[in-house]
Amino acid sequence: MAGAKQWIGSFGVAHPGPLSWLVALAEFGGGLLVLLGFLTSLGAALTISVMGVAIIEVHSEHGFFNTEQGYEFNLALITLALTLMLVGAGAISIDQQLALLLIPLAGLFSVELSRRAAGAPEARVEQE
Repeated sequence: MAGAKQWIGSFGVAHPGPLSWLVALAEFGGGLLVLLGFLTSLGAALTISVMGVAIIEVHSEHGFFNTEQGYEFNLALITLALTLMLVGAGAISIDQQLALLLIPLAGLFSVELSRRAAGAPEARVEQE
């Protein structure tokens, strides 16, 4: 982190130490969230944020192509992250599995709240 702090400090920012930790956390954490498919939109947003700043502050002066240290790769990461935000993480992601679990639970919860608000008795199952 000392090297990251020094490098980020070379851009003239006020607090390079905490900022270097935030950047590292955003890059690692965002990538991990995308990899796991958990809170994918948040992970993608973190990636877009970090790569956007990298393009503006570092790569734009070198042109487009990555072979010349340009912003080609960063732009590809932004495009992929934006796609994940728009399309979703997919059928086997943790996000999707949680949604499949939460949808029925949310329905049951809303029915119960509605019954309580209306003063209706709880549903009873009659035994034969």
